[in-house]
Amino acid sequence: FPSHDKVLAGEGNKEFLEVAKKDIDLSVFTVEQQVNEIINFSKSSSLSLSEISFYQVLNHAIKQILSVHQEMNLKLHYEFNCQSKVIADQSRLSMVLSNLIANAVEAIKDIGGRTTGNIFFNTKSLDKKFIFKIINDGPEIPSHILRDIFKPLVTYGKANGTGLGLASVAKTIHEHGGSVQANNLPGKGVEFVIELH
Repeated sequence: FPSHDKVLAGEGNKEFLEVAKKDIDLSVFTVEQQVNEIINFSKSSSLSLSEISFYQVLNHAIKQILSVHQEMNLKLHYEFNCQSKVIADQSRLSMVLSNLIANAVEAIKDIGGRTTGNIFFNTKSLDKKFIFKIINDGPEIPSHILRDIFKPLVTYGKANGTGLGLASVAKTIHEHGGSVQANNLPGKGVEFVIELH
């Protein structure tokens, strides 16, 4: 591989520069994600609610996260059983979904030590509530961590975790009048469940 000076001078070979670009993109994304988690957790701005397409926001979040985890070979499974419209703050919901998807990928990659895995997306309607589940087949979360997973500064197995990502998810969902929970699925992985009213 070329030296740092050669890279700065633009003398690196194309393959090396492509790898370096992916590393930089991932680093930038990681920092952006950490900053967004801190800002989203600490701010107390009012929600800008409107009727939006949940699936459109989900699709954007999936593309965003997978674009920076191109080394992963993930199978995505979808089971959508209700209409797409929800009343929510689109930008805040986007951050929630991006966080949960990144969490699923990192559970498989960082905690499970794998580059392959499965992520399941499920929606249904129950008692006029919109229910979204995301399940990854990474390792289960120890019960003492699972109990506090949505509390600030709790993190598990992620090298770059701020401990605010899932706390921010919970805060945003509660501000929407909804609820969120995490459950181990013995022998299957971990699920996160969001209910929006």
